[in-house]
Amino acid sequence: MSELSRSAAIPLFQRLCARNGEIGDAAAFDAAGLQASIANEIASLLNTRSSLTMAEFLKCQGTVLDFGIPDFSSLSCRSTEDLTTVSQAVQHAIALFEPRLSHTQVVALQDDSGHRGQAKLQISGAVRLGMTLRRVDFDIPVNLSDGVSEAV
Repeated sequence: MSELSRSAAIPLFQRLCARNGEIGDAAAFDAAGLQASIANEIASLLNTRSSLTMAEFLKCQGTVLDFGIPDFSSLSCRSTEDLTTVSQAVQHAIALFEPRLSHTQVVALQDDSGHRGQAKLQISGAVRLGMTLRRVDFDIPVNLSDGVSEAV
C-alpha cells in the first residue's frame, strides 16, 4: 500500500547550487527545510532590485528580468502609505517569483526597535507539504533607508 508523502520537492536550482553535504542526497524537504528554503528565497527576492518603478512593477506580469523588488529607499517607515506600498510590492513579488507560497499576506509595520528607517515585514501564507497545505509565517526586518533585508 502506498503512503502519503509529508515532504516537498527541493527546487532543482537549489540542489545544483548546494555545497557538499548541505542538502545531502535527499530529493525532498521536511516542513522545517521547506520553510527555511522559502525564507532564503524571500530574502534573495528582497535583496534584489528590479529596474522597474514601483508603479510599473505592481502592474507587471513578471519575467526573469523583473526579479526582485523596486528600490524603496526613498520611502519612509513612518508613513502608513509608504508601508502599504512596500507591502503591495513584496506581496506581488512573492506571487510572481515564489510559487511554493500561496494565500500570501504581507503587512509592513514600523519597527519600534529604535533603529532609524527600520520596518518589519510580516509574511504569512500556505505551502503544500505532501497532500496538505501548511501555514507558514516569516518576520523579516527591513531597513527602508538602504533597502537591506534580513530573513529571521
